[in-house]
Amino acid sequence: PELFQRFSANFLSPQGFTGDRLNQAIFGEVRSRQLLGALSSTAAVFPEEARTRLERLFAPVEAQVIRWDAAAFTPPEPSAQELESFHKANEQAFAIPARCTVEFVEFPAAGSDEESRKKAGEAAFAFTSQFFNLAEGQARPDFSAKAKEAKLSLKTAGPFTAGDTPFPGENDPQLTAAALRLTPNDPVSDFLPSKNGYLVLHLQDLQPGRLRPLDEAMAEVKARWQEQARLQMADQASRAFLQTANNQLAQGKKWEDLVKAAGLTTTKVPSFAPADAKPLTFPDADRIRQVVTQMEANQVSPFVRTQNGGLAVYLTRRLPVPAEVAAAQLPKIETQLLNQRRNQLARDWLAALASQPGNELPREVVQLLRGPF
Repeated sequence: PELFQRFSANFLSPQGFTGDRLNQAIFGEVRSRQLLGALSSTAAVFPEEARTRLERLFAPVEAQVIRWDAAAFTPPEPSAQELESFHKANEQAFAIPARCTVEFVEFPAAGSDEESRKKAGEAAFAFTSQFFNLAEGQARPDFSAKAKEAKLSLKTAGPFTAGDTPFPGENDPQLTAAALRLTPNDPVSDFLPSKNGYLVLHLQDLQPGRLRPLDEAMAEVKARWQEQARLQMADQASRAFLQTANNQLAQGKKWEDLVKAAGLTTTKVPSFAPADAKPLTFPDADRIRQVVTQMEANQVSPFVRTQNGGLAVYLTRRLPVPAEVAAAQLPKIETQLLNQRRNQLARDWLAALASQPGNELPREVVQLLRGPF
């Protein structure tokens, strides 16, 4: 048809695309969609799968926790070679971070509406413009003098590092990052969004970060090495008990007897449902919440590393899912599992197709296909 010929001449040809090639591309797209649709339609979820997922997430659980406190272990004295190797592998952890001090002015919005914020941005832009696009040989204006001339309040923040929040009332790390990007040759920032309007920063002092040699950081290196050693000792102490506990529980041994024989102490945590949105107040609640979703009743978990050592969770029992919760959540879980199964089928087919002779794709593309679909 004439319309297609014009489309081909004006749009396809300049891009090196012929009409036949377009037809092939459309045919391939339609065929692929039909194949993927047919393949996805074979996905199925068995009722017990959804029920198991429901129970793992929404059934209230009763659990006990055993803890191994790293502080209870005495680490050995590290050798000079061990300290040297540890320092070399973790140089950045012992580095002195860059620190800077800035002065800044604020352009607050007169109100919370978009128009007020726009006007504040225009004022901030007008102020910053005088520090940029300078003619060759023209000196950069004095920031303090220009702020005073504009009747702006000049404030100072610092010295601070990348992990600090030096600007009062501001928690956005992008502000700190912008300050640390300033240099003596480029000391004025663009106008930066803040909670109440905009900020403009001016570098006063910059102390570059640097790596510290071992002799300078010796005390911290040794303390960190011993901290890691304590955590490893806590891990090792747990293994003697955990490697045999599940076998003995499966043979009918009582949990209380195993704990007593090992000289350990357990702590009961309040009953909770892992998927319940309400905050849990006991220590390491989020770790424990995640662990119990992978467990059966009358089992003990592997060692779970914590900030102070580690723990293991014993799942005493799962209580029935409340009827109203099951009625609300089971259909959602069935739909979620079905969609996951469909996506997995499509992803597997595409990954297999990509690896066929003549369809070789870069490894990164194949890995992407095998990742989340």
